[in-house]
Amino acid sequence: MKERMCRMKNVTLDFSCVETREEIHAILKEILEFPAYYGDNLDALYDCLTDISEDVVITAYYTADGSPAAAYLKKVQQVFIDAEKENPHLAAFFLISYETE
Repeated sequence: MKERMCRMKNVTLDFSCVETREEIHAILKEILEFPAYYGDNLDALYDCLTDISEDVVITAYYTADGSPAAAYLKKVQQVFIDAEKENPHLAAFFLISYETE
């Protein structure tokens, strides 16, 4: 019996320089190839993530610097966590760097 090779798509999201929610959703839409009707909000993100039908590993980077964008990215991270529970094709990792002064 031949072994089946697992094919997994690897995607990297770099949010380290974003300043707005709009920039975050623009990156998500472009890199994850969401449809044109993507709604640029957390509900639309969840819907698109749970619709993914191929195995994909998503690694996201951002800086927890106290900015509004960083606070919003914590919400985005939670959407990914929730979507992972519903979609066996999705694995997401958020790597967070913390600014120190």
